[in-house]
Amino acid sequence: MRSIAEYLAPLASEAMHLRYIAHGTQREYLLPEELLEDAYTAIAKVRSNAPIASTLSEDAKVQVLALAPLLAAEVEGDVLNSCGSAAAVIDHPVWRALRDQACVCLEVLNFDLAAWEADQ
Repeated sequence: MRSIAEYLAPLASEAMHLRYIAHGTQREYLLPEELLEDAYTAIAKVRSNAPIASTLSEDAKVQVLALAPLLAAEVEGDVLNSCGSAAAVIDHPVWRALRDQACVCLEVLNFDLAAWEADQ
């Protein structure tokens, strides 16, 4: 079972965005939609009080739920479609905000993003 941090790490990692979105290959790539789906999953698990959510501090829950309005802004602004390419989302302000908030979540969860990136 994936942890909340494991759902959010790819969204938080600018290095992963550059490597697998901006410079992805036919064999190794990430779709921005997959990152969004994982963020939605993390939020849903916190909201539903899934067993995995019971291990989180209240601050961690608040930070994960703070992703929801940023995801809504992404959808409302149709950022993925308006950018013209998946690589363009990396520099989009909404995506920077999503990445930054995912980083905040990981910090509160004491998740070592740099170590995770090194394993990827």
